[in-house]
Amino acid sequence: MTELNNTLTPVVIESWFIPLDIIPMFALILTIISDCIFLIVIIFDKACHTLQMMFIAYTCFAQLLTSINMTWVYIFRLENDLKQLQYYNSMCLFRGYFTPASCAMMIHSFTLQTFHRYMTAVHPTHLFWQSIRTQLFLICISFVFCLLFPLIPLLAGYIVYNVYNQNCEILFSFNFGVIWISSCTYNVPVVIIIFLYFRLILYAKSINNVATAANVFSRAQRELKMVKQIVILVSMLLIFGVPYVTFIVTSFFTNIPLYHYRISHIFVVLPYPVLIATLFYFTEPLKDSLKKNFSRRRNLIGLSTTFTNR
Repeated sequence: MTELNNTLTPVVIESWFIPLDIIPMFALILTIISDCIFLIVIIFDKACHTLQMMFIAYTCFAQLLTSINMTWVYIFRLENDLKQLQYYNSMCLFRGYFTPASCAMMIHSFTLQTFHRYMTAVHPTHLFWQSIRTQLFLICISFVFCLLFPLIPLLAGYIVYNVYNQNCEILFSFNFGVIWISSCTYNVPVVIIIFLYFRLILYAKSINNVATAANVFSRAQRELKMVKQIVILVSMLLIFGVPYVTFIVTSFFTNIPLYHYRISHIFVVLPYPVLIATLFYFTEPLKDSLKKNFSRRRNLIGLSTTFTNR
């Protein structure tokens, strides 16, 4: 049952609500701190001012927005649960709108990286697609699209307040809103990534079977390795979202548990630090920059200690 008024109405609160409200916030706060550190390093370290790191910065920025929004969702839910009240306002609807928007930014950032890697390997002479200006333009287009597409289900009334989950989100049933948001957020971008990944595999195999310059084959192998890492990251996101997708598909045919959002959000949010750690592991320039900064700071501390002892 979904209530669409903003009155303070008492509701029944289960004993397990509060722990499920608090525990995910630790993962979200850790993710927010990590994303901020990565963005600061990318901005101020000139060695990170490359096209590859521009994509990484966009991914970190998208995940930062997602984590901040989800933290806001959990704070609102925790507050209502503690007060045992049913209450929603316009900001609740904004969070419901921004959740798919920010998630789409993250997935689309991986799609843009995959497209860039594919064009670099398969069409190296098409310099237009390899320029920072072109890729920055595509990032801006992607960002604007991600902000606009959730407005359609929002204005059509598909994003509603769910009293049992204390949140505003897309109404789970077989409707246009669910199909539209899932297509724009996950389905289409993931299909593009997988398609380009397999095309790149076929390309690498084809040039390996013919007499090809060593640098061409080496470039294709390098870009294929990078795309494989992107596929791993996207696969992690898809695995995290299995309970969420399961509830969506189930809602097409029958009733789903009342607290489906609370349950599915746990599986999506808790692994966020794992995702950001994996992204860090795959990004050599970011690791090198942080190691260099920590090494420099340790040397300064060592020198300071030496002079103090004297």
